Amino acid sequence: MIILGVCGRTGSGKTTVCSLLDQHGWACLDTDRVARDVVKKGQPCLQELTVQFGTDILRGCGALNRKRLGNIAFTSKENQLALNAITHKYIMESVKVWLKKQEKRGVAVAVIDAPLLFESGANALCHKTLVVISSTDHSRARIESRDKITSDTADARLRHQKSNEELLSLCDYAIENHGTLEELKESVRS
Repeated sequence: MIILGVCGRTGSGKTTVCSLLDQHGWACLDTDRVARDVVKKGQPCLQELTVQFGTDILRGCGALNRKRLGNIAFTSKENQLALNAITHKYIMESVKVWLKKQEKRGVAVAVIDAPLLFESGANALCHKTLVVISSTDHSRARIESRDKITSDTADARLRHQKSNEELLSLCDYAIENHGTLEELKESVRS
């Protein structure tokens, strides 16, 4: 089984690329979804986050308030590193379990959609890596619309991530996503 790691800055279109790969029959795992699962109420990861960042990150019912956590985590590099140190170990555990299942199923190509592929260490599981590149303006516009956040908040998130240039230097392949969905589909096909 070949394992492909797909990364890119927030708003680059990596999840769209992975869903196109999924339509081509490749098994894809969205680690953002895994991240949502590991922080559900009662999970050990959420307990560790509460110790690190305080109970202000919780809703009244005890579930995670993702927006509050994001506002705290993206205010400094230290907070972001603390968030990643806690969550990545739980995410990686789930990724490894998923990969074993795909191998047992006889899947030819398994794709890990991981925004922080290198920061999490998930790249070590991959045979090849692919970065989805989008301009900062395009990425900012996408995440403002998707996450209903301000331009300043979007810029703060982008600032705390590796640059397109850094990701290009680390990855085996790249897809540029500066145009339409049809153009992106064509890039994925080639």
